[in-house]
Amino acid sequence: MSSPEMNKQLMSDGYKSLIVNNYSSRLIINALSMAAGLDYAIASIKDGLIDEGCRDELRQLIAQTLNVFCYPIAYRVLCDEDLINKEVTNFDDLLYRFDLPDDSHDDLVIYYKDKPILDS
Repeated sequence: MSSPEMNKQLMSDGYKSLIVNNYSSRLIINALSMAAGLDYAIASIKDGLIDEGCRDELRQLIAQTLNVFCYPIAYRVLCDEDLINKEVTNFDDLLYRFDLPDDSHDDLVIYYKDKPILDS
């Protein structure tokens, strides 16, 4: 999905956005790029050389690692910009999406919104 299409879709889903270009954004960009490369490498392993369940678990591990690494960085950026109240919000209280630099923009775009509260 291209950046303008992604922006339109996420904004209609209630996400807010912040455009960033600093050290923290480069950390997120590098981690996401590395994860995409690892995911591609795992997906490219020929069938039969890896069990499908193992492939899925490795890809899930990469996704979870990104959550542990990138979400707190994005949270700190949002706090530093005074976009969220760090006194009442934890990094895991938000949903995050990222739009990496491409031909249409040079910055990282952090999309964020409150997680829906699930009734028990």
